[in-house]
Amino acid sequence: MPVLKTIDCAIDDTAIYAALKSTNSDLEPFDLAHIADFNSLIAISQELRVPVFSLTKEQIKNSGQFGHALNTMDESKENFDQEFQSLAERIIQLTN
Repeated sequence: MPVLKTIDCAIDDTAIYAALKSTNSDLEPFDLAHIADFNSLIAISQELRVPVFSLTKEQIKNSGQFGHALNTMDESKENFDQEFQSLAERIIQLTN
């Protein structure tokens, strides 16, 4: 990062710390998000041609999921959505 800072191509550390703190994150600077691997949800979203965070519980159920797996996948979808919401907030804060 030092080289990028010398040519003004890196965001100031203070701004990054502020963005991470404002979104209640325990991430380190320049780690703006940790996106978990949601293999099954990705496959369903690609098949249905909708973003993972837009999948409904019914769509997940119709893909053959039921019981605990259905609930786990629905919870994972919510976590995926929250992680991307936080990432978007950080990027907006850093680019305004």
